[in-house]
Amino acid sequence: MQRTVYTTINKIENPALRNVAEGLARLVLENWLYILVFLLLWRFPYIVASLSDTEVTPRRPTGDSVFWQSVMAQSLLIASLSMSYNLLFGFSGIISFGHALFFGAGGYVTFVVMSQVDGISFYVAVIAAVLASILLSLVAGVVTLRLRGVYFTMFTLAFAEMFFVLAKSGTFRNITGAEDGLLIRDLIPEALNPTPTGDGSRLVMYRYTLIFFVIVFLAIRRYLNSPVGRVMLAIRENEERARTIGYNTFRYKLITMVFAGVIACLTGILLVLWSTDKRIKPDLLSLNYTVQPLLYTLIGGVGTLAGPVISSLGLELGEAYLRDETLRIGSATYEIADLWDLFLGVLFVVVVMVLPNGIVGTWNRWWAERKVKRLEASMQMQQKPPDSAS
Repeated sequence: MQRTVYTTINKIENPALRNVAEGLARLVLENWLYILVFLLLWRFPYIVASLSDTEVTPRRPTGDSVFWQSVMAQSLLIASLSMSYNLLFGFSGIISFGHALFFGAGGYVTFVVMSQVDGISFYVAVIAAVLASILLSLVAGVVTLRLRGVYFTMFTLAFAEMFFVLAKSGTFRNITGAEDGLLIRDLIPEALNPTPTGDGSRLVMYRYTLIFFVIVFLAIRRYLNSPVGRVMLAIRENEERARTIGYNTFRYKLITMVFAGVIACLTGILLVLWSTDKRIKPDLLSLNYTVQPLLYTLIGGVGTLAGPVISSLGLELGEAYLRDETLRIGSATYEIADLWDLFLGVLFVVVVMVLPNGIVGTWNRWWAERKVKRLEASMQMQQKPPDSAS
């Protein structure tokens, strides 16, 4: 197919037009699978509506299409969080147990600022949250990146847990709402409120979320292909060698930590907008939002771009689909929702034992080995002397 496309393009006489056509063809041929997935996700609400005979934009927020718009949007945001964690863990070799700090800080800073400062807009508050995440990333990075091994991991955990405890504390109840959380229903802009369905607000918000997910995916891919990203990969493989040839490894790791923190911050803001009760709770800062992306990264494939996305979407959508199902073993009946954490644990053990590189990592390794074997077979055929004439 590629040969046919490029043969047709080479027949174009205008050099400028031919270069444009070659660029577009290369873009489509190299990313056709991503483009197909994007189109499917864009049409996802209509596909569900067609299969379930429900409306995409009903007057009341009921029906399968409306429900799965919310589930898919939240799954895409969890996938974005997992990609940001994979940027640290998989591509930079930074094992952090404090990633939930940046995730929760996005929602808290945005809406605390809006509730405490009269007349401030949502978008200005978002900028304040991003700046706060950059500051937290710099502080955490400057302090923790000088540590090594388990000391670094435990310090990031303690740093994040400190803010989790402060958010739950009754001392700041007037600001954070303590354990009850901060009600934000009246603070959400109408254009970004996914609750109404009759006017298409939820569908529009779903598309905004999908676009955000795509931007995160492309931004991380571009970052990894940039000079800074190449240095980060070298640091992950051998930090001492990278330092020996002149790279300031601390600075590169700090840049990556800030970038991942900003992505987590924006993801947290959007996830709060999709919350059912429209409250920001201390759970956003809990260890769950660090362990969850860590597990999804390990299951999908550490250091792969698509791995965390596949595992996040698969497991999040699977949980939503099976949460009301029951499992019958003999005379005992169990709710799938109650056993989901057990299932995740078993799946993690199986993946580690059977697929040590994760789902996508194992596939990439098998495909690379297959290409090498094909190349070796082709070279052997070329080196084989021709049969002598009888």
